[in-house]
Amino acid sequence: MKTKLLLAVLMWTLCVPPALQAQKLIVKEEKDNYIEGVYSLEVGASLEIISFYDYFEPYETGKKQQMQAAFYAPGVDSFLLKAEEKRITGFYWMQSKPAKTKKGANVFGPWYADGMLKKLTVPASNLGVMLRYRGKKSNYLLPLSVYQGASPKLSEQYKAVFRLAKSISRGQFKVYKGEYSGVPPEAKIAQTGMIGKNLGGAVFQIAVDKSNLRNYTGWVTVTLLLEERNTTNKTPFRFYFYHTNP
Repeated sequence: MKTKLLLAVLMWTLCVPPALQAQKLIVKEEKDNYIEGVYSLEVGASLEIISFYDYFEPYETGKKQQMQAAFYAPGVDSFLLKAEEKRITGFYWMQSKPAKTKKGANVFGPWYADGMLKKLTVPASNLGVMLRYRGKKSNYLLPLSVYQGASPKLSEQYKAVFRLAKSISRGQFKVYKGEYSGVPPEAKIAQTGMIGKNLGGAVFQIAVDKSNLRNYTGWVTVTLLLEERNTTNKTPFRFYFYHTNP
């Protein structure tokens, strides 16, 4: 019965536009610390962040691999760790069960590669991972390091992946040292970058160089401003992440 339902969901979702976001798990498998499965959809925002990580070690299905996700939390608070496809094909979704961080180093796991990831044939290259801190809809993120084995490797960049609902002609992003809800001070800019034109439904990535945050520990503000194609409309976006120096 579960197999028939899964096939029905997948056939139905082929007709759904790509600029959508997860709403409800239709077919699911439950583990001790997370739930994963196939989700139904609702119309999403014009721009959504779908992945933010420090390091991601590619997994392979069929080898009984167990993944771990390491992260640093500046305090004790609720969090939601989630995973979904960057480019939607199988409508995979994983989310952690309700839990709180501890201050300092944390590890989430195990997360099994031979579960729904294998059933839906989701390659590591198309999987986005992200941890929302202070609530499931929070725009405060903690960088994840996903790995198998003893410990994650060091990286030189944080990577953020976004999905577009509308086509854009161009855009820009700015990275600031500090936490700002209003207009951030120009003196606190750590990095700037341009975003090229992209079609609606596409995904794009920005990278934050850790070298620009050397000798700094604390919250970092990232702002994006995108120009919609063939209009004068502009789409702003903002999120925060916590940076620590090794």
